[in-house]
Amino acid sequence: MSKKNRKKDQISNNQISNPASAVGEAIGKLAEEQVKEIILNYFIKKYPQFRLCSGSGQCSGKLRDGKGVSYDVDIVIKKGDDPVALIEVKFLRYKKHMRDKASSIAYALTNLRRTYPTITYTLAILLGNWTSGSKDLLQKAEVDII
Repeated sequence: MSKKNRKKDQISNNQISNPASAVGEAIGKLAEEQVKEIILNYFIKKYPQFRLCSGSGQCSGKLRDGKGVSYDVDIVIKKGDDPVALIEVKFLRYKKHMRDKASSIAYALTNLRRTYPTITYTLAILLGNWTSGSKDLLQKAEVDII
């Protein structure tokens, strides 16, 4: 069983082995859901030619780059079948993970922008006390941050 599946099983069976980690994941999921709600209520209603895709299913957040590498983007805004904006929502408590997470976000969004010329906007919504180095890395990769 993969580490990710073990974690899901531990949470779904109320067997949380690391309560702090579970709280952090819950905060991140809640923030992501709130951002989706804001986009749906304020942006998609005003501009119905766009749609919000995330998670799995027919309109998912999964995109492949030109080399076939698959990325799970938190929120993809599409016009028709074309992605036009990518949004990542991240909450981290510990600074030691921020540089790695910022690098991962920058790498994924940069590769996807190269693959899909229709993507004109990338955004990272960062929750927690992110370091200036992590923020700089994202900005240099042309990812706007909030």
